[in-house]
This record gives sequence, C-alpha cells and structure tokens, in this order.
Amino acid sequence: MGCAPSIHVSGSTGIANGDSISNSSADGQFSQSVMKNSTSLLNIPKYQNFKPNSRSAEIPLLQAENLSGIQDFLVDSKSITHSAPYIEAKCNSNASQCTIMPQMVDQKSELQLGPMKVYKQAMEILFVFGADDPQLNAFVAAAKRGNYKYKLQYNSESAMEYYLSYMPELVMIDIRVNTSFDGEALCRHMRATRPNFNTVIVAVTKKLEQDDISIAPLLNAGFSKRFVEDHSITACYNELLSLDYGEVSLQCKLRATSCLFSAVEHAYDSIEIQCIDTDKVEFQYVNPAYEKVTGYWRSEVVGNMKNHILLNCDVPKPDSHESILKLLSNGKSWEGVCIARKKCGEQFVQNLKIVPMVGHTGSITHYVVVKRDLTAVQHDSQVQQLHQELSKVNFDKVHEKRNNSLQTPLQTSIMNSVSTKAEAPITKEILRTTELYTPTTIEQVEGRTGFGTDLVEGLMWNFRERRHSAENPVKGSNLLNSHKVLQVMQASPDIQAALQGEDQWDYDVIKLEKVSNNRPLYYLGQAIFNRFDVGEYLCVSDSIVRNWLQLVEANYHIHNTYHNSTHAADVLHATSIFLLKDGVKNTLDRSDQVAALIAAVVHDVDHPGFTNSFLCNAGSELAILYNDIAILESHHAAMAFKLTSRDSKSNIFQNLKQDEFKLLRQSIIDMIMATEMKQHFEHLAKFDNSFNKRHATPVYDHDNLSTNGRGTPESVSSINLQSPENRGVVRRMIIKCADIANPARPLELCREWAYRIAEEYFRQTEEEKKRNLPIVMPVFDRNTCNVPKSQVFFIDYFVMNLYVAWDKFAQVSDAMEFLRQNLSYWHDEAERLELEKENGSKNSP
Repeated sequence: MGCAPSIHVSGSTGIANGDSISNSSADGQFSQSVMKNSTSLLNIPKYQNFKPNSRSAEIPLLQAENLSGIQDFLVDSKSITHSAPYIEAKCNSNASQCTIMPQMVDQKSELQLGPMKVYKQAMEILFVFGADDPQLNAFVAAAKRGNYKYKLQYNSESAMEYYLSYMPELVMIDIRVNTSFDGEALCRHMRATRPNFNTVIVAVTKKLEQDDISIAPLLNAGFSKRFVEDHSITACYNELLSLDYGEVSLQCKLRATSCLFSAVEHAYDSIEIQCIDTDKVEFQYVNPAYEKVTGYWRSEVVGNMKNHILLNCDVPKPDSHESILKLLSNGKSWEGVCIARKKCGEQFVQNLKIVPMVGHTGSITHYVVVKRDLTAVQHDSQVQQLHQELSKVNFDKVHEKRNNSLQTPLQTSIMNSVSTKAEAPITKEILRTTELYTPTTIEQVEGRTGFGTDLVEGLMWNFRERRHSAENPVKGSNLLNSHKVLQVMQASPDIQAALQGEDQWDYDVIKLEKVSNNRPLYYLGQAIFNRFDVGEYLCVSDSIVRNWLQLVEANYHIHNTYHNSTHAADVLHATSIFLLKDGVKNTLDRSDQVAALIAAVVHDVDHPGFTNSFLCNAGSELAILYNDIAILESHHAAMAFKLTSRDSKSNIFQNLKQDEFKLLRQSIIDMIMATEMKQHFEHLAKFDNSFNKRHATPVYDHDNLSTNGRGTPESVSSINLQSPENRGVVRRMIIKCADIANPARPLELCREWAYRIAEEYFRQTEEEKKRNLPIVMPVFDRNTCNVPKSQVFFIDYFVMNLYVAWDKFAQVSDAMEFLRQNLSYWHDEAERLELEKENGSKNSP
C-alpha cells in the first residue's frame, strides 16, 4: 500500500493537455519525460473545475476518496509501469508541461536469472554520515521520494550494529572530511564481518579537484563505487534508482546463485565444469559426487589440464571422439554411454552428457559435464526390486510360521541375495577371518528356553515380517541446532560431590544424572577426558572438548528411558575402567584409548528409542537410507561425525593430521558398528579364539584337580598383542562389554537399568500395536511382562559368556562378582512373580 500522490503547481497556466509532458524547469529537479500521448488530468471529471490562482498554488495531499480518477488515469497510460503506480506532477510557470514522477512501492519485484525466478525485496538503505548536512538531507529527500526504507547512523559503532542486525542492501558512507569516524575502516570492517553477504557500499566523496584521482584505493577498501558530492535531490534520486536497478539487483541475483551451487554440490550425479584453453581443457569445478565416483579429490583435479574433454573415456561405436568433438564445436550437446576409469584403475560404465557453453564472443568457453554411474544405479535397482519382492510375501502366513526354521524358496533366495549384495563393508572386514562362531539359530534358542525366542529375534535379527517402505513411515530424527554452542559454568558442589569415585566400578551415574539435571555426559565426560588427557592428544583446548560434549549430549533424546545421555555416560565410565586393566593397557596404544572413549560417548547418539527391527517394519527413513543393515549403528556413527564437523568451536578433530584422523575415524566407526547385537556371538568367538582358547596355559586347581582357561602372564606375552587385528578385536570387546554392563553393576543400579530398558521396550510394543505392525518382542507387553525373567534370560544368553571371556583377559573380578549376585537375585524374583501369578490364577473365580 503506497502513499497518495501529491501535485505541485508552480505556474498560473495549470496543467495543460499535450502530446508530451516533460519538465523544462532549470532548478535541477527531475528532468526526464515519462509519458507520451497521455490523457490530460483536466479530462478527469473530478479535476475539470480546478483553476489555480495567479500565484503559485500547491494542492495538498489528495485524500483517499479522490484517488480513483488518478488510478484510472494511470491504467489508461501505456507508459507507466506496474512498478510505479503513483505519480507526482510539477509544472513550470513558463510552460504548459509538467513532470510525472514515479514513486516506488514497498514490495518485492521479480528478476530473472536464466530459468530461475528471483524475488528482490524493496531496497533498504543505511546512511552513515558524521552529521546532518545538505548532502545527507538531499539523500533523505530522495529516499522518501522513492519510498525506500532508510536508517541514519552518525558513528561507526551504531552503524556496524545496525548493519549486522538488518543487513541493508545499500550502505552510503560519507568519507568527506569527517572527524566522527573513519569511513574506509568502517567499510573494511563490514566486508570482513560478512564477506559472503553481497551488500553494495557506496563512498560519498568531495567534488573532484583533479581529473586523475583514482578510485582504486576505495575499491581496495571494499567500496562498490563512489558518489561525488551533489546536493541536488534529483541527482541523489537518480543515483538511488540506478543503484536499485543496477548493482543491488545484480547482487540479489548473485546471492541466488548460492542456491544453484548448493543444488550442484548435493547432486547425486557427478558434475564437472571445464574451461577451454586453445586445444586443452582445464578443470574449474567438480562436485562431491565426482570425488565419490572417481576416487579423485577435488584438490587433485581443479586447476589441472587435460588434452581433451573425452580423456579416459572409451566411447562405443558408432560415436567416436572426433565426431563428438565436432558436434560440441558447433555448440550442440552430446549424450551417450562410455566406459571410464577410476583413480584405482577400476573401469565402470557411466552415462555422459556434455553441454558446451557459448561466451559473449560467440565462441565456446566452457564445457559442463554431467555423469551418472550406471553400475551403481543398476545395483540400487536390484536391491530395490528385492525389497519389493520381499514386501509381497504373505504377511499372515509368515507371522504364523515365525518360529519355523523352514523358509520358502522365495524367502531364502531373496534374503540370501540381500545379505550377499548389501552387507556392510565394515562388518565384512571385521568378520573376514575364518575362526568365527557359527551364528546361533532360533532353534538353538528354543532348545534352551521358549521364553527367549522373541527376545533374541527382536535383538539380533531384522524382523522378517516387514511392511512396504511407503507405509507408516517414521520420520527421521531432527538434528538439534548446534550453531550456537553455549559455555557452561563450573560444576556446582553437588555435581562435584557426585563425580567423586568415578574411577571405581561401583560408581553411581544415576546420582549424577539427578544432580546435573539430566546432563551427566557433559560432566562425567570432562572428568574422564581430563584423566586420559584426550584434549592434549587431539591438540584442542578444554573449551572445545566441553563444547563437543555438550553438543553430543544435546542430540541424545531425553525422553528415551534407556537410550539417553545417561546410558552414554554409563558406557563411557565402563570403558574408562576397562582401559586401565593391565591386559588392555598392554594391547592398546594411545590412539586406541582416545578412539574408545569417543566411541563410547557417541555410540547411541540420536537414538530414536526403537530397535532396528521396528525401524525396518515401519519403513522408516533411516531403514531406507541404510538398506535395513545395521540401521541404528550406521546412523550413530554418521551423526557423530556430522555433528563434530559442523562448527570449529566443537570440532575435536580439527587439528589432527589427515592420516591420524582417518585412522581414528575408522576405529571409532568400527567400535560403534560392533555394538550391533546381530553380530554379538561372532565378535565374542573371535575374541575368545584369539586371546583365550588358542593361547591359554592350563592352570591346575590342586583341590579340584581341574583346569581353568585363564592364561598366565607368560603365555599372554607370547602373543603379538599389539598387532592391528588384535587391537581391533580388543577395542570391540571393550565397547560391547561396556554397552551391556548394567547386569554387572551393583544391584541398585542393575535394577534401575533393567526397568528402564523394559519401559522403552514396552513403549515400542505399544507403538507396534498402534500402527498395526508386527510385534517384534511380544514378551515386553506392559500387562504381562516378567521383567526379572527377561533379565535372567538376557544374562544367561548374552552377558555371562561375554564377561567370562573378558574376565579371562582383563580380570574384571568386581564386575563378575556383581554379575553372579544379580543373576541370583533375578532368579529369585522371577520365581516369586511366577508363584504370585499362579496363586492369583488359582484364587480367581
């Protein structure tokens, strides 16, 4: 909604009718004819009776009810555009002509950047002058005439504050003789503070006394152009118009190109931009997809020359290099299939499209090349087809035969194909050696106890009854905003007291959770990282470590009863205890210790509170992203590094050398992936065979005349403990034992964790019923579950053998003692609940 127009009459002849309406005044006012063959204002009925007196008369601002005639006049006028719907008329006493002055409207306009539509907001101006003077007054009057938003500032401090807060499109800085501030220094400060923001900054200078004064110093300071002092309102108005439709509009288009670059950077297809230099071409740009497909880093490619566009590409007949180059030289694009080579020498098939770009001289200056790896596309299509076939398996039949070991041929072939083609590379590398434990089958579990079938299947297998990925999707978890990392004050006395004894196995992390207001990972992480000098190893300050801990903890879900930051703190604590055991210290080096502690912190970050099986059945975004394979573990690892690399204030890896970072990253990912329960027995068998069974020296118990499997220090020393493979096995065992250490804690903590995980499983079962999904773990029904019985089975089946093997190597006697006591407790509790249940059923009518 604009301002009502005003008409200024400065002559006795009034407003005349004519073919042309122009300004002949010599007072420096607006002097451009803006209208031809227009309808006279006197022809508008409301103004036919207007007669100015002999003196200069000025019509006051017209009221709203008198605007309709003016607006009708504007609609009929062909020369007035939609962007200037209001007018201001001025007449001269010596001529029957007047000026029609367009008024700007406070609304966004539309620009065109190739095929992209760009919207430009109304220009906002910041005037920075030392004091009010005729030049500033002229600019203010011109801004008002153009209906531009503007702000006046009289010193550099307030100007910078306004600039950073509102980011005006145009800044006018007075650099004439000025004692209030240094205009050039202010411009440099603005450019340095927001180098990527394309603000137009104009220097207002004195009238030039010499013709050869260069503008170079102003350009070096960061100014876009200069305006030579001119107090004429018309000159100032013309300058603002030219800036608005010129430099400011260009900068708006330039900002829009960041969207195009973002699209190119995140495209799945490989994209190259090559500059033609005589008979050779030079790489000017490649996107990340190019790095991923070819194996070449961007730094290795950009700036390098090659003989021609089709180097390292074999094009099948009938096309040839000569025919393609001839087509391109004529300005026509080419698309086809070729065989390319990666950095490692591997060949792959790709679809290639080359688009020549014609420069202003009419000759070709660049090639834009888009490549698609057809080998990867074919593989993805095969996996997708397998998933579609799997979803067609009759739901009811599979549900009824869930405990049956016999599968249909279709199921067997599909599952084998998926597992063969899509197995996680890290898992494949971990399990590459031959001496592995044969995976336990459902039948073996049923042989031990019928109770554990559902529990084991829910924890170790992605449930076979899954829905199509399009049904009932679970939204991907939101990443918390980490742009601003807050500094936390020193710990309170209560927190410091709760941190006492953190180097002991019976440490109470639940107490720290309560006194720290659900921030135990932040405080315990600082204590443990300081004790192991993690910051020193990573060459980062304590503040960066604190920021990182706070960032990671913020991305654990506080509403999860079990998989929250307290669980991460508990795993970190157990890891720190294990790292101090003699057997572990003799095996791992400093980098292994740091990797283990970091992996413990992030191993469940952004956990949604549901199992892998649930995510598969629900067709969640994470399940689709990670192809139903180690979904959560893959997500935790990816999220950990995504969060860490987001901000230098919390990037604990920023000062590591590239080789050091790669090794540390691989160790962290390897440990996180080892927490997947599906590979539990494989990792256990690998460790047991490597460190206990193969190298154990019999130790005789003279009282019982039997042997046990604990190796003597002499026998253990005969092993190459510090080989990369053995170190990897030990790292995986550390995080596995730490991850399920709850049954080996003091009874009070053991009970707390048991009911927390049960509550999380209860919620999952309720959500499955709500969504009509397969029930992954039917035993965890809130109304019927026997929690002590589930703990007995979990300890018997998963925990006990793991800790027995770990105790032989690391000698964790405290944990073993608690584990045996807790197992006895849960046995008694389970029997008591079963007895109460039987008595209740007998007494019921």
